[in-house]
Amino acid sequence: MAPDPSREKLDLPYPCRWVYKIIGHDEEALRFAAAEIVEPREHSISLSRRSAKRNYCCLNVDVLVRDEQDRVTIYRAFRGHPAITLVL
Repeated sequence: MAPDPSREKLDLPYPCRWVYKIIGHDEEALRFAAAEIVEPREHSISLSRRSAKRNYCCLNVDVLVRDEQDRVTIYRAFRGHPAITLVL
């Protein structure tokens, strides 16, 4: 079983910027999912990569997180969204 990154306690100076990488099949659906989860807080969404055959794409979601619980809550929301295949 793979380790769950949401269980790792990081020593970060909060509030801080955090970049999530979200991967899925449909870039537009990924962008919508990311905005839906992190709005209205300050954030940016940018394309990171697309697979050679364009079956997958990866977006960077840069967001201001208030504390550890906030960071984990956003991670879990991304992980639970049907448009998102993987969250890093």
